[in-house]
Amino acid sequence: MLKGAESYWIGLSDQHDERTFRWEGTGEEVGFSYWRKHQPDNHGGTEDCTHYYNIDRYKWNDMSCDYQSQYICQRMYKEFSSNERV
Repeated sequence: MLKGAESYWIGLSDQHDERTFRWEGTGEEVGFSYWRKHQPDNHGGTEDCTHYYNIDRYKWNDMSCDYQSQYICQRMYKEFSSNERV
C-alpha cells in the first residue's frame, strides 16, 4: 500500500461525458469500480476527477480536478529480449 500522501489522483475522470468515467491517456471506459458509498456524487456540479485516499480502505471519490494531490501514473510495460539493450 502506498504511504505518505493521503490522497492520490488515479487518472480517471468524467470531464468529457458526465457519469461516464474514462481513463486519461487511453480514453477507455472504466471496466471496474471501487467507489466509496454514495460516490461518485458530483457534489456542487464540479467533481469530475477521481482520487483515492486513506479513508475507507482507499476507495474512490470524485473531486474537483483543481484539487491538488499526488498522483499515480501507469507506465506501459515493454518486454525485452535477452540481446536487446535497455
